[in-house]
Amino acid sequence: MTQSAPAAIAPAPTLDRTTRLWRLIEPDVRELHPHSVLCCGETPDVAAAAKIAVQTEIASPAAAALAGRTSDLVICAGLLERTPVSELDALLQQLRQVSARAVFHISTCSRPLGGTTPTPNCTVRYADWWRPKLRQAFEHVEPVATSANDVVFKTWKSSPLQLPLRAWRRVRAQAALRQDAAATTAQSIESSARPPAPVCLSCEAPSPEYLGDKNDYHVWKCRRCSLVFVNPMPTGAEIDEFYSQHPRNDKYLRKSGGKFRRARWRIMRLKRLVPGRRFLDIGCSIGSSVDAARMAGFEATGIDLDPQSIEFAAQQYPQCRFLHVSSSELARRGEKFDLIFSTEVIEHVTDPQAFVDDLRALLNPGGIVFLTTPHATHFRIPHDILSWYGLKPPEHIVLFGRKSITALFERRGLEVLSAPLRLKTTLKVVARRAA
Repeated sequence: MTQSAPAAIAPAPTLDRTTRLWRLIEPDVRELHPHSVLCCGETPDVAAAAKIAVQTEIASPAAAALAGRTSDLVICAGLLERTPVSELDALLQQLRQVSARAVFHISTCSRPLGGTTPTPNCTVRYADWWRPKLRQAFEHVEPVATSANDVVFKTWKSSPLQLPLRAWRRVRAQAALRQDAAATTAQSIESSARPPAPVCLSCEAPSPEYLGDKNDYHVWKCRRCSLVFVNPMPTGAEIDEFYSQHPRNDKYLRKSGGKFRRARWRIMRLKRLVPGRRFLDIGCSIGSSVDAARMAGFEATGIDLDPQSIEFAAQQYPQCRFLHVSSSELARRGEKFDLIFSTEVIEHVTDPQAFVDDLRALLNPGGIVFLTTPHATHFRIPHDILSWYGLKPPEHIVLFGRKSITALFERRGLEVLSAPLRLKTTLKVVARRAA
């Protein structure tokens, strides 16, 4: 039986953004030596950029189109982000049946690859959301390239013999991508009117620096306190649409044991600093920290805006109190607490000043708030913060450093007791309301 010829290497196209991304996987594709390649989605330019001659191409794969197909390599571009979340798992399983080796080019903003207008039904997601989703169908998934607006994944392991050469080529390609992004941002600023400069949400300094766009949102950085924030903020409809498809409870459930142990250790350390025994967790999710506070001797309450999380927590920990309310609504009720936890919440809120006002209103005199959030001025954060996974509007829309969080707290009547620099890129803050 005569073996079919391997997929031909096509002439190199113009070095645009897509080409640079796909050249990162060129050594891997050459090592595969594919004889058959199946392309799905917006593939003509992408396949050319990958220097691969395509044997089969389908624009929108469905069960009928993929049934019975096998291939050495699947190239999928501009498709997954337009697939409804309810249909995504089925599509990935279909692609896995075609081949275990696949390359996915996913746009993490609401524009199609190379396009300028929003794509209908486009799902805005970021790199660390897509990785576990792909792993449900493929045994191995690793990101090859990540930029401010897109990411490339492959589903096979690299050969150890090729790693040094591949790493060198990827460093060069990533540098080219950063230069391309900087040039694109400068060009967009020159060709269109710069968005009106807002006031810093932390220190209220005027005229912040405009960094560029990510996921179609304007990103700014305060020149005085280094707060990084989005302006204009996402609308309520955009936020509701995003969180309606966010698979957060499953992730938190897998980590509930570790979260319980860390929360209990933190609560026992803070217990001696507080005047009473009323505890509140803002954004309590499935309730692990609330139960840890109860076991440490507190009258424990948890609140969250997700009704499913509150329902699950109430069933899991019936001895605790859980409420489906916002922090502002709870403050209006006049409730007071001695220790408040707010872990990985403030980076999500559209009005951090009002949120900190709620914290102060909910604290008894002498009460303590413990807060964690991504650390935007950490030494391990990339210089180009637009490429950092921690900045991911419309989810993470306000990023603090030690200077900006201190400015915000002290301007709203809370004294920062501790905000140490740590090896991890997480900012941990302990603050007190004056007696």
